[in-house]
Amino acid sequence: MKVSRKTLINTIVLLVISSYMTFLWWDVRKVDRFCQAIDSGLKIEYLAEMAKEYGVNLRNLAGISSGKTKAIIYALAPMSGGDRICSIEHDYEYVLSAKVLK
Repeated sequence: MKVSRKTLINTIVLLVISSYMTFLWWDVRKVDRFCQAIDSGLKIEYLAEMAKEYGVNLRNLAGISSGKTKAIIYALAPMSGGDRICSIEHDYEYVLSAKVLK
């Protein structure tokens, strides 16, 4: 059986697109699960370990909050291009809240 060049190219393109969509879904799901696992009162020192366990990246954006008694750490899904973020508000010692920003 001979496969045409056009069919082969279309199959490869379809495979690449479907693979990307699967990895994107998996990446977004990791951030959602990570954010749901964070409880208020959790010590900040445990976040890096949790992030590694869930496979997400943490970003600490200093100066994003108003005042110096609170700060925000973001957990990102790298493949989502920033479309899925877990925002973690803390007081430099304990987590105050965590929510998914879509």
